[in-house]
Amino acid sequence: MSRLTHPLAVLVAGAAAAMPATASAHAHAVARHRRAPKAVIHLCARGTAVAPRSYVLSCGDGGTGLVKLHWTHWGERTATATGRAFVNTCTPTCVAGHYLTYPVKVTVSHLSGGAYHLIVVADAGKRPGHGSRPTAIRIGRRGPETSLIVP
Repeated sequence: MSRLTHPLAVLVAGAAAAMPATASAHAHAVARHRRAPKAVIHLCARGTAVAPRSYVLSCGDGGTGLVKLHWTHWGERTATATGRAFVNTCTPTCVAGHYLTYPVKVTVSHLSGGAYHLIVVADAGKRPGHGSRPTAIRIGRRGPETSLIVP
């Protein structure tokens, strides 16, 4: 006959035996999460960002970019966001120009070496005076390698 014959003693002994496995599984999951690299996106010649709320697409003058970005699936092979694009009209000149804004859908992909290397910007059907053709922009170590959103 076993020493643990009382039902409560059996329950406590069973729970104690299960705890190390549960604690071990939890510790393993935490360690795996800590080891997972944070995906980044390269900014215009000033470092990197993780899931940025804004992103400049024209590094030369800052006249084109994205704001109010809300990301999903950041760190996975492909991440998506909704937000708004801004474009300087350069009318009458770029210095005195006005900014147009419109809703966009953004996708980053080509995750390699912990950084995304492609951004695709598609307007949400309300871009003033333009169609809805998406624009793909390669991202290098110094940020976007093009200064235009226009197709």
